[in-house]
Amino acid sequence: MKLRLSLIVSAVTLAVCSQTAVFAKDGTYTATTLGRNGDVTVQVKILNNKIEDVKVLNWSETHPVADLPKLKVPQDIVKYQSTNVNNVAGATLTTFAIKAAVQDCLKQAGLNPKDYAKAVPQPKKVGGKVEEKTDVIVVGAGGAGLSAAVAAAQRGLNVIVIEKAHFAGGNTSVSGGCFNAADPEGQKPISMTEGQKESIEKLLGENPKNKLQEKLIGQVKQQWDTYKQSGSKSLFDSPELHALQSWKAGDYKANLALVYKLTKEAPAIQKTLVGMGLVWQKQPTQFVGALWPRSHRASNYKSGVGYIDTYLDLIKGEKLPISFMMSTPASSLITKDGAVVGVKALGPDGKDYTLYASKGVILATGGFSAAQSV
Repeated sequence: MKLRLSLIVSAVTLAVCSQTAVFAKDGTYTATTLGRNGDVTVQVKILNNKIEDVKVLNWSETHPVADLPKLKVPQDIVKYQSTNVNNVAGATLTTFAIKAAVQDCLKQAGLNPKDYAKAVPQPKKVGGKVEEKTDVIVVGAGGAGLSAAVAAAQRGLNVIVIEKAHFAGGNTSVSGGCFNAADPEGQKPISMTEGQKESIEKLLGENPKNKLQEKLIGQVKQQWDTYKQSGSKSLFDSPELHALQSWKAGDYKANLALVYKLTKEAPAIQKTLVGMGLVWQKQPTQFVGALWPRSHRASNYKSGVGYIDTYLDLIKGEKLPISFMMSTPASSLITKDGAVVGVKALGPDGKDYTLYASKGVILATGGFSAAQSV
């Protein structure tokens, strides 16, 4: 009886295997699934019931965010013959889209995706401790972090940038790329509306909440009077008006001195970015959520990733003394005599890093969906 049952099981197994071999069709298949910002199209080559090759042909994800999964996920799928490979943190939806497209291609070839879903080994952690010293440590490789790193390096300081994610860019790379700055010359083609005039008069009629607001109101009044006497029909703007509008829009909660510093220095920063290779569109617009038509966008980039690419290209082109430690979240700050002198961090290889900075530590974290590195 046992022998008969064994023969029956063997026969069934052989039949199933034979059926798979019959229906599995060698060839190249293409599938499209929904990714982070749109469709992801993947091409899969099947040979002898094996996943021979996987390529991402098209995608809509921001390139620094999904550059790694675009290469790593297909490579891992081929290596392990499984779609159950590890996700890439920060690009989970893109990873899911690639996997789903590969599963679709397997079905097209007559294969069962469940047969290609085995668990894969987890990355090995080597462990150990590493201690390094530098001049400046920047925590966070977003727009603020890269700006700080470049500023320090251009002053001759050695910089280490540590970043929790696998890519540089943070929130800036996934933003729309709008840069707000008063630009009377660029704003000349924009006509002033009656509603805009009324909003300025109302702003100037407010009772000052502090000395700086009183000073800024006085400055804008003088500018506004000069503008009206000129008979100009173009949009009126100034760093002082920009500061008053921004502070009010934030329910007066922000530090007005810092708000004014931002709006006053924005035009100069705009010119600095030009020197770094950014090309601005000739006329500003009013971006969604903005209060005034002073929103500038690059003409040689589509989004905020342009700022990141500009900085990274500059770092590479000028060979600035900046080193990056990606996928390395900071765990704590090192203090001595009440001062921050370094950072402790965990590397992707499991090593504990103790980093010391003789000139200072700059925290530039939290922008990318509040994914703080400390």
